[in-house]
Amino acid sequence: MCSCGTVFPSLSPRPPQRRNAASKGHKAPSTRDKDKKQKPRVLTHEGIRLQKASKERSARYKTDIYGKVGEHGFWRGLNAATADEFHRAFGELVEQSGSRHVNKETFELFLAERGVSHEDAFVVALILLSSKDDKTMGKILLFALSKSGYTEATIRICSHALLGSKIALHLLRAAEIMNARGQLRAKAREGLNYRCMVLEGKISRALGDEADAIEMWEKAMAAAVKMGEALLRRKQVEGPPGIKLVPEVVDLERRDVMELSTPWVDLTLLRFDRYTRLWDGNRFAQAEAELEKAREAVEIGCRMDDPTSHYHAAEFFRKTNADGTTIHTSTWLYHITKAACSGYAIACHKLGVFYAESGWKYIEDEPPDHVKPTPFDSFPAPTSTSTSTLQTLKFMLGLSSSTGAQDAAAPAYKESDDMFRSAIFPSTPEQRWEMAKQWLSIAMQQTYAPSYLSSAQMLLAEKLWAQAQTPKSALEMTDARYDYASKADFEAQIPIAKADSTTTPPTTEQAPGDADIPIPCPPSNIETAKSRLAQVLYAHQAHLVRRKLLSRSQSAHRLRRQQSATATDTNEQDAVSNLEERHRVESLRGVPEAVKVFLRSPDTMEMYGGEIEGLARRVWEICDLRGWDLVGGDGGLLYKCRVGGGDKGLEG
Repeated sequence: MCSCGTVFPSLSPRPPQRRNAASKGHKAPSTRDKDKKQKPRVLTHEGIRLQKASKERSARYKTDIYGKVGEHGFWRGLNAATADEFHRAFGELVEQSGSRHVNKETFELFLAERGVSHEDAFVVALILLSSKDDKTMGKILLFALSKSGYTEATIRICSHALLGSKIALHLLRAAEIMNARGQLRAKAREGLNYRCMVLEGKISRALGDEADAIEMWEKAMAAAVKMGEALLRRKQVEGPPGIKLVPEVVDLERRDVMELSTPWVDLTLLRFDRYTRLWDGNRFAQAEAELEKAREAVEIGCRMDDPTSHYHAAEFFRKTNADGTTIHTSTWLYHITKAACSGYAIACHKLGVFYAESGWKYIEDEPPDHVKPTPFDSFPAPTSTSTSTLQTLKFMLGLSSSTGAQDAAAPAYKESDDMFRSAIFPSTPEQRWEMAKQWLSIAMQQTYAPSYLSSAQMLLAEKLWAQAQTPKSALEMTDARYDYASKADFEAQIPIAKADSTTTPPTTEQAPGDADIPIPCPPSNIETAKSRLAQVLYAHQAHLVRRKLLSRSQSAHRLRRQQSATATDTNEQDAVSNLEERHRVESLRGVPEAVKVFLRSPDTMEMYGGEIEGLARRVWEICDLRGWDLVGGDGGLLYKCRVGGGDKGLEG
């Protein structure tokens, strides 16, 4: 203010002003979303037509599935017509209730009036969940069944919450599923349903309570083993299961979102994880105790002929060289073969690599005396402890199922001992090469990315390793196969060639030559190899997409959690929205088909997730070395050759 009384506004302090986002036209994300949901949308004639067509397709889909369910005997009291009527009546009940929460007593009365069992209602719920237009109604029905005490519905809800906890751990503590969690916990503590105990153990581990998880799984073990033995007996009588004609209702055969029939697998993984942590912490005595308990759990699984347990037996308890590479023992080969024969992807890959890279002797441990004679013998066994050569030859020719020890005091014969006779075949480099290709092909059918790279490298190979040939003396079981005269010489490393020297290597008179075998590499092999390399890069892209989707899902969960904190009404179904189905739909949106192939197999992706970047870099190196531009099946450029170029980033 001037002395003359003039006021200069620019020089006077302004009073504090409160900024209002609404006055500027800006709104918080939660408000924007709320307005968007509340704002009515006017459909065009075309939109109305499409909506009507979608509803008609959904109705036909349900009618068709209801009929197929009846054809395969899944209904207990319903049929296609009454199931559809039950669905419509339940929709009216939900509408009358005015919310997505159906009262337990009302729902029980509703079922009783129509004579519908919990089992049939559960089948309807599963079918509705598989329909895009009726998914919400299916979730409401699932929660109503859980509230009324139906165990399968409770297991389904809690399983989905556990899957979702990989993205948002708070789902396991969400108020929306507390009713189902309480029922699951009560049933698990009763000890009458081993699947509830296994699931409760999984949830306890996810929440960090390892002691409770171990307790639950150990309690469930006896019942799970009993069921596993029954399934084994049925498999022996009926043979392998046939192809299911109704894939939409495969869940009805008591298959869970998460595997709940193998507590030995969960125990093995947890015990081995504890062993690793204790060993890294220099607590060796405790670590060894955990390892022994892990071994016990694995042995139970192997008795149940569980492929995962066979793989764990081969991987967790393998012998290694000083550089960490695997020593291919008879036990390793037995368990990895058992797992691979069940279609376990990573086992198929490892077995394929074994046949492609192993040379004579294929098995690196010495056969026990009571198993000899075998083609892999380094020295003869005492006559009193070995089987006869005739028995061994009968086994190798398929004329006998096993060979027993002649000495009753000899150690018990193990199934893995059979490897000392059967592992000699295939016996030529060419045959072993073809065997490797077949196992890698099985792994590729399951989109196991490392197998594509190994297969491509095999297609580009120009020579076969001559040392993969089985010596003639081993095939004919002659004494020339022995490198040592006795067990004492073997332990002292004194070979037959020069018994007075401890430095001379074993004789190789019966070994194959050192000249590698050239193999043709036609242009078709090169094109196929390029195609396999392209698949590795597609798998790499799939991992990048999946990583972004998981990050986006985590952000969306955080946002919904913030919004629900101030919301006046929360929906139970939102807490356990079918996460893996939603994730699958979102991941396939706008993504090339070649990448979708890998995204459809998340379990397989997790098997090689830690090495995918290394696989991609190896593909880039091969392309740079050969001067290749890698083109995908759709003609798009996947990689531009950069001869002599250094490391490429993740985005390639």
